[in-house]
Amino acid sequence: MKYFPLFVAMMGMSFTALAQGPSPISLEDLRKKYAGDGSRFVTIDGAEIHYRDEGQGPVVVLLHASYFNLLAWDQLTEALVNDYRVIRFDFPNVGLSGPETKEPPGGRFNLIERNVEVLSGLVEELGLEQFALVATSSGGSVGFRYASRFPENVTRLVLINSAGMPRT
Repeated sequence: MKYFPLFVAMMGMSFTALAQGPSPISLEDLRKKYAGDGSRFVTIDGAEIHYRDEGQGPVVVLLHASYFNLLAWDQLTEALVNDYRVIRFDFPNVGLSGPETKEPPGGRFNLIERNVEVLSGLVEELGLEQFALVATSSGGSVGFRYASRFPENVTRLVLINSAGMPRT
C-alpha cells in the first residue's frame, strides 16, 4: 500500500506522455542523422527514393520487408560487395525515402503494386539490364511480381520467407 501513490504518479506520467504523442522529426533531420556516405536519392514516379549502390560486378538488387528499410541488408551487403554490385533501396514512406506525392488511383495505393512500379522505375533510372533479385517477406511479393512481368531482367530470384505465396 505504501507504493500505491508512486504507482498512481507513474501511471499519470505515462498517460500524459502517451497523450502528447511522439515528438515530430522532419525527414530532412532524419536524413542528416541517418544517411550514410553511400546514401543517394532519386525521384521515381513522384516519390523520392533513398538507395545505395555499392560494389562492382554482376548486379544484385535487395528488397526489404515491411517495417524495415535498406539497413536490414547491411550484413549481406558486406558479404557481397567484393564480388557484386549491390543495390538496395527504401520503399516509399519507409526509411529515408520520402512520402508519396503521386495521387493514388481511387484514393488508395495497392502497396505491393506501387512498390513494383517503384522498383521498375529504379531499374530504368539506373540502367539495369539483368540482375539477381533477392527479397524477404513482403519484399518477396514485390520481387515475384516484378520477375513475372520482367523475366528478361531477372537472372535469379531468391525469396526468403516470402509473403503472399501458397504454402506447400
